[in-house]
Amino acid sequence: MDNGGGDTYSIVFSAAGAYVIGFDHTSSLNPYASDDEVPFPGVLDSVPEVFRSCVEEPSFRLDDISLVTACLWRETGDTAWRTGDVDPDLGDDGADWLFGMLIDGTPKTYADWAAYYFDARVDLDAVQDVYELRPLTPEVLEALNPAVTPERLGDAVAAIGYPLA
Repeated sequence: MDNGGGDTYSIVFSAAGAYVIGFDHTSSLNPYASDDEVPFPGVLDSVPEVFRSCVEEPSFRLDDISLVTACLWRETGDTAWRTGDVDPDLGDDGADWLFGMLIDGTPKTYADWAAYYFDARVDLDAVQDVYELRPLTPEVLEALNPAVTPERLGDAVAAIGYPLA
């Protein structure tokens, strides 16, 4: 996810589990706010070896600086999500608002965000159809974006396995 305003998050799913990295450009834990432009202590220090390749992943960096203010992971056998031991006095890592829409997970939350972000009316029923993985019909596509046709989406929809009507 890249919100176009300088904030990002990525989720990596693997046989080892799931690794989540987030970057809130306004966070006091922004590596650019440190003198040496490295992640703040604790953010990545205790990431387990099975996810170390994610820590070093070039696509999670800009000019070799890790774009990370929040990080969490869950190995396949874990019973809970884990994070690094970050001093709370360092400030907010941005995780609550970066991942809030994922945690809430409702079509209404997404529709409200999209209406704000795109400054456009968003059809909640069409968003609900997508959340429920109903096949995309020309009517749903029209409601979501009049400029998109099933033919124009073809390869992208096929690549993720989303059903077309």
